[in-house]
Amino acid sequence: MNLEWNGHSVNGSKGSCALVKYLGPTDYKGSRWKATVSRDSETTWSAIASYDDGPIVAVENLIEKYGLDWEVRGCAHVGGIDSTYAVWFGYRNNDELGGSK
Repeated sequence: MNLEWNGHSVNGSKGSCALVKYLGPTDYKGSRWKATVSRDSETTWSAIASYDDGPIVAVENLIEKYGLDWEVRGCAHVGGIDSTYAVWFGYRNNDELGGSK
């Protein structure tokens, strides 16, 4: 799968997706993954997972944090950006957001 970041969304994803970026360690926090979903120009959701948990767990944490009725459908590296992944999702029990299971 060839995914490309176009500056504001991911081209080539299989539906709606979260952009998940690796964040390196700081003096106060260890390495981690940050998942972000922009629903519209006014609403952005984000959540964090530890590095060991990985990018999919960051999206699962986002889903749980905001009480969303979504499930993860897949994950792929975004070409041209180091340590960045697209994790696509859909509504539980139907295919409206993220394509087929």
